[in-house]
Amino acid sequence: MLNRVSPVGRVPARIQPRAYQAARPVASGDNLALSGGLALAGQVMQSDENNASGGNHNIYVRIQDAAGRAIPPADLARYFDVRYRNEGGEFSANPKLNDPAGVYDQAFVSGANAGTRCQGYFDIPMYGGGSRTVVWVTPKPGAGNPFAGFGSQQIGPFSMPGNRHVNYLLTFRATSAGAAPGPAPGPAPGSAPAPAPAPAPGPVPAVPAAAAAIAAYAATRGIGAPLAGPRTFAGLGVQDFAGGPETDVSVFGPDGGRCLVAEGPGGPKLLRNSFYKAFTAGAAFRLGAPLDDEHWDGDQVVQHFQRGQLTWTPAGGVKVEAELPAFLRPAPVHQAPVHQATVSPVPVSPVPAGPLPAGPFPAVPVMAPPPPPPPPPAPPAPVPPPPPAPVPPVQLAPPASGALTLSQYPKTNPVGVHGFPNYLADDHDIELTFDLMAKVGARNITLIVPFPNPQELRDVDRAFLEQAKARGITVQMRLGFDLKPGNNDVDPAALERYTRQIAEVLGQGPYLQIGNEPNLHGEWAGDQRPDAGKFAQWWTRYAKAVAAGGGYPGLPGLAAGAWNTPDGGAKQEHEFYEQALTAIKAQDPTVLDRAWTSVHPYHMYADAGHADYADDVNWQFSRFNEINQAVLGRALPLIAGESGYVDGDNSRRFDPNNASQAQDVAKYKASLAKRPDYVFVGTADWLLSNRHGEMWHGMYGPNGEPTAWSKVLEGSKSSWASL
Repeated sequence: MLNRVSPVGRVPARIQPRAYQAARPVASGDNLALSGGLALAGQVMQSDENNASGGNHNIYVRIQDAAGRAIPPADLARYFDVRYRNEGGEFSANPKLNDPAGVYDQAFVSGANAGTRCQGYFDIPMYGGGSRTVVWVTPKPGAGNPFAGFGSQQIGPFSMPGNRHVNYLLTFRATSAGAAPGPAPGPAPGSAPAPAPAPAPGPVPAVPAAAAAIAAYAATRGIGAPLAGPRTFAGLGVQDFAGGPETDVSVFGPDGGRCLVAEGPGGPKLLRNSFYKAFTAGAAFRLGAPLDDEHWDGDQVVQHFQRGQLTWTPAGGVKVEAELPAFLRPAPVHQAPVHQATVSPVPVSPVPAGPLPAGPFPAVPVMAPPPPPPPPPAPPAPVPPPPPAPVPPVQLAPPASGALTLSQYPKTNPVGVHGFPNYLADDHDIELTFDLMAKVGARNITLIVPFPNPQELRDVDRAFLEQAKARGITVQMRLGFDLKPGNNDVDPAALERYTRQIAEVLGQGPYLQIGNEPNLHGEWAGDQRPDAGKFAQWWTRYAKAVAAGGGYPGLPGLAAGAWNTPDGGAKQEHEFYEQALTAIKAQDPTVLDRAWTSVHPYHMYADAGHADYADDVNWQFSRFNEINQAVLGRALPLIAGESGYVDGDNSRRFDPNNASQAQDVAKYKASLAKRPDYVFVGTADWLLSNRHGEMWHGMYGPNGEPTAWSKVLEGSKSSWASL
């Protein structure tokens, strides 16, 4: 498993040190087993005390059939839905399938990190959501699911101590009606391996793969060619497509409106445009499978899902409306027997319906209790606690009462990467990001965040920023709205609040980039062509809100060379930038007092006298600085938002298996020790990983698979790791 650092800041303050509290299963009263049932067959704890936790705070859930055989990874998320509730809300667990760095099978039996990796299980994070977590395992309905009538099983609550790391490893077994589960299969520590289980009484019916149904559906729709093979996302079979006549409004620039087909109870359904963006940004985990295609309902566009709906209006954009699943609603409970592998059962009160109490909770011993201690002395008379010391406000940089000098901006680390091509989904995304950054020696990152959907800082983004701050990693954030239709009209007051939320986490104002590559035709609504004057009006409105919230508004990175729009609808980036900067200054020069410039210095000018990679990048940075000096009479911080070799169809296309390209980039990274003072961040390699965006290429694969590029940077990082 990847190492995880304990969160800092807001989250630990809510967690009081307490002993491990063994959880007990509680079957939902309105969802009892019918033809069979799920039962807890094993429960094991790892902790710092037995040197097995790996620095984690997780709950891992594996599911077996009646014979103790693992449910095949391809069917695990198809057959079962695992959800959890904590103080932060209700969520779907993340299925881990054939993860080369996953949990060991033996860990579910004895807690030992040994043996083979578990091919399929569910991963539930505990940090970031409070101190108590309740878990539900529910077979999904459907004629093709052999466990559909087995009912749901609830277990919990689980405590997360504040003074050590713990993992809870749960084994559920699907049993026939009336049968009691045995202990979790596998040898006890130090014993001989157990014999192979007997065959199950009859084969487990296989569910037809979603791939065939999706392919048949796609053939009837004008959605273009598939971008990759079918995959599992949020427990659903899905596939990405390039887009076509039915997805003519793009959410990813000039690419024809990429879309996604997802399996649903009524067959595959299409997710396109703004709904595609919201669904893949995390709404899928809340909403479940689609029930219909998008359609007009009165004055809004609607698409229904198992647990809610997506709506869109021209004025309000996309809204995610998720309802509480039936198995999370208050219901009678009854106590079920518990079978534990290595943890002694202890009595625990049933889980109350409704919100979880805030604690504190009584400590419960893990092992057999020691002899009772002597009676404690009588407590002294209570002493009133002193009044709490006032909490100092977050110290932000000076307000925009005058143009900042370069030395007044927050410091950044010069060697960066661009994160995933889409939004973070869960804690695994967080730990994978930091793990890969450490491998290539990167200490700065460009992070895409979904504001204004939602308009509040998400827990996953908050947790990422908290850990980045603790690790000394600097971040610039690209906001999730732009000039395209349905996504270009945001309430400035909401953006100011959002900026303040981030500032409270970081302890300083954030670098927020507004828009992206507005010199491209595909970044504009309808048939509009890039217009520097119109862009200046749009950007100024939101830059004021970011500055008012204590942040630093970023002029967006521009497409280098405007290479990918041969229809003439683009403008060369330096020309567009100078026109836009001049227009912004004419409207309100003070809005630029705290501004910075995002740069996309791809290797695009080799044919214009800059054949050497480093020379090309340095020239692009100097060209933007020359424009800033000419228009404003001063330098602005230049921060690379994307960089490297372009991931696209051109003569210098990024190739993750081209070590020579990586050597060019590595040489440039090492040279940043002598960078100009206006270059705050010199690299933002596109991409660190293509997780949640397999249509792109990354230095690492979606699960951290290395490439020739990453190996070169891993071997060279000592040249820039201390910058």
